[in-house]
Amino acid sequence: MKKYIMYILAFFVLTSCEKENLTVDNTVPDEDSISLLPVYDTVPMGEYFPAYPNSYWIYLNLDGDTVIHKTDTIYSLHSNYHPYQNPYDTTKYYACKYDGRTVKKYELSVRSNHYVHETSWETILPDNLYEGNLFLKHYSWPYTYSSGRILKIDTTVMLNSTSYDSVIIVLEYLGPGIGCVPHGKTYYAKNIGIIKKETCTGEGFDKITSQEILLNYHIEK
Repeated sequence: MKKYIMYILAFFVLTSCEKENLTVDNTVPDEDSISLLPVYDTVPMGEYFPAYPNSYWIYLNLDGDTVIHKTDTIYSLHSNYHPYQNPYDTTKYYACKYDGRTVKKYELSVRSNHYVHETSWETILPDNLYEGNLFLKHYSWPYTYSSGRILKIDTTVMLNSTSYDSVIIVLEYLGPGIGCVPHGKTYYAKNIGIIKKETCTGEGFDKITSQEILLNYHIEK
């Protein structure tokens, strides 16, 4: 009888041990542990180029065809690392992509090449928005420039019976700007983005070689 009692006691001991092993730890992590998780900033968008995720812009070109420019549906994590300019910068941030190019306010990423002095960003608008501001858009070593100059600011433009207020018009140059003949114009409307873009030839813009005029758009903030 004592033998059977010993077996029964052993069974209960083993059972209780198994239950202890199956116990789930429901401990809530303390604030110090949570604070160690990486936090990434989100790049702010510019008012004249609101390239928020899941947005699109539809244009009409000279051939009568529609052209669609769009952003990615979500923000993606982007590294500030560049092999030549900032090889030791490990900063990361969330940014949106417009036609596959990362957006940082008024800058668009450019595919870098093996030149040491190649910049990886193109400036579409400067931070200082005033008439006459001449700014460097992009530079590729050794002598390839593109520049822009703000021709008008806070002006009104009529396109396809639609009036757009608070428009900035930028003259586009192939070169450093000074002494160079502009080859096109880009129109940026506040809280909308690019409403018109054209490439021209001749000092008086007497021949338009390409053009896109906004037909419709959707911006999702």
